[in-house]
Parts: sequence; C-alpha cells; structure tokens
Amino acid sequence: MQHKYQVNLTYQLNISDDTLRYELQADLYRVVFEAVTSVVLKDSGRNFKVVLQIFKNKIWLNIYDDCQGFSHFDSKINFDISMYYIRQIAKKHNGSINTFKEQDDGSQLVLSLPLP
Repeated sequence: MQHKYQVNLTYQLNISDDTLRYELQADLYRVVFEAVTSVVLKDSGRNFKVVLQIFKNKIWLNIYDDCQGFSHFDSKINFDISMYYIRQIAKKHNGSINTFKEQDDGSQLVLSLPLP
C-alpha cells in the first residue's frame, strides 16, 4: 500500500507473532488493509499509524489517519464494502468497532476483540 498509493504507514505492534492464531492475524491484516484502502481511495488521507496491543484481556487495533477519513465509518446507512468486511470480522470475533475524531483534524478507527 505504501508504494502503490504513496502513503506513509507507521506501525507499533505490541504483540508477538505466536500470541495470535494465524486466522486472527489474517483478519487483523484485512481490517488494516480495508480501512486504509477505503480512506485512500476516497482521496482523504496519506498518513496512517497502526497500533496493535493487548490491554484488559482484549486485542486493540487502533488505526489513525491525518484527516477525517474514518468519520464516515460509523454510518449505518452510507457505508462501503470495506466497512462491511470490517464489521463482519468484528462480528466473527465478537468484537466492537468505534470511530473518533481527533483534535488535530485526524480520525481514529478502533477495533477491540476479546482474547480467544
């Protein structure tokens, strides 16, 4: 994604590879891919930060952007196929999705999943 769409993607992974099942790792990757791609294709953002951590017996995936690209993700009526995939992954793992507007004109997508 970095090369194809000319985006800056930084990440902070606070979970070792062997902690999560392969299927869950693939689903988390899919969430990141779909979220970032959706925002980029809407010509909304170019700088993203991904943070993956375990806190209070949950897996937290936070994706930050430098615009309001994730603000449309909380719409129940007007959403794209990327949001559909993300919601299906959250549902599959009994998780939840939230979006937040940041003070510096950015936004954040948060996916929390209970530890298996």
